[in-house]
Amino acid sequence: MSEKVKPIEEILCEVFKETFKAVDDVYRKQKEGRGFVKGSSSRLVFPRYGRGLYKDDKLKGNTEQTVNTRVSEQELRFIFVEQFNKICDKYKDMAPCFYSVETPTDYRYVFSKDKDPRLAELGKKNENGKQEGTSGNFDLTIHNEEGKRIYWIEFKAAMPGQKDFSKDFLKLNKEAEQGVFVHLLEVADKDTFKSLIQGNKKSSPKLEKQGKAKYICHVLPSENKQSESQTYSLDGGKLIELHWDN
Repeated sequence: MSEKVKPIEEILCEVFKETFKAVDDVYRKQKEGRGFVKGSSSRLVFPRYGRGLYKDDKLKGNTEQTVNTRVSEQELRFIFVEQFNKICDKYKDMAPCFYSVETPTDYRYVFSKDKDPRLAELGKKNENGKQEGTSGNFDLTIHNEEGKRIYWIEFKAAMPGQKDFSKDFLKLNKEAEQGVFVHLLEVADKDTFKSLIQGNKKSSPKLEKQGKAKYICHVLPSENKQSESQTYSLDGGKLIELHWDN
């Protein structure tokens, strides 16, 4: 007889803890163009943007190359999957969990540049005479051993814009029985979080009014290593710093 199945919340708490530790480790040790340090917890690399030199620069005798590291939700998602598999293997029969990526939504949505995202109206036609809206995707969905969706996750990095936040929260609040928006930032200060919580038309919606979907924000350690990484969750419109147990 197999051991008791662990609740998905317990599994994911451990996965997120190990994910953020691994992301920090890779960010410190494995950046393209910066040189690698041995002993990282993942084979993933943060890539660079371009090579830095243009024709005009060469003509002017400029030999310096600026190396800018790209930080995106993709690094976060891939490391999450690595840690998810490790944790599930660790607990074996106690963690009968599976995952899908870019999981199609059950509902159709209307996403436009000029208006806020919304749920499509059943029977309403678009300008082409077809049912309005389109199917969206969830970045990653956890399934139980019967194949049922049991947890929904959206990953986001930096501050891409209000509508990018809003459409993810719309999907999570409409379809996710248990859902979380995981946000990765390179740098953040009180003004960043003020914008996140209170809302800014250009940068983000009001997170305090984002419904039942959970919000977790992880801030990477500074490159000069003078500040450590931090992780926050949202509770009652306030950011609460999370301290993981060792």
